[in-house]
Amino acid sequence: MPLFTLGINHHTAPLSVREQLTFHAERVCQALTDLTRCKPVQEAAILSTCNRTEVYFATDVPDVAAQWLAEYHRLARHEIEPYLYTYPERDAVRHAFVWPAGWIRWSWGTPDPWPVEGSRTFG
Repeated sequence: MPLFTLGINHHTAPLSVREQLTFHAERVCQALTDLTRCKPVQEAAILSTCNRTEVYFATDVPDVAAQWLAEYHRLARHEIEPYLYTYPERDAVRHAFVWPAGWIRWSWGTPDPWPVEGSRTFG
């Protein structure tokens, strides 16, 4: 079953939109249960930070996740559609591993787990 990433971030959506699509920690488990009950999504993971909300999911019908995301947050799909990005299969996997590596390197107070000559860490 193909893997996809669906999300918004600080490059694609204004803060007002990102705030509406945030998943609070105490509601993530329920959201995941809700999404995986929404057939044909088989497996899913949600990442929600101040700068991005992403849903990683396995399905043959990727549009289902965008509709679910809008409905879960009580929004019309057309309200969020212009801000969403979707990565299919290999691009979804690459995205999942590439952006956190860069983020970790530049996080305040986080040691650099993959030292690169000339890189800086703060803290």
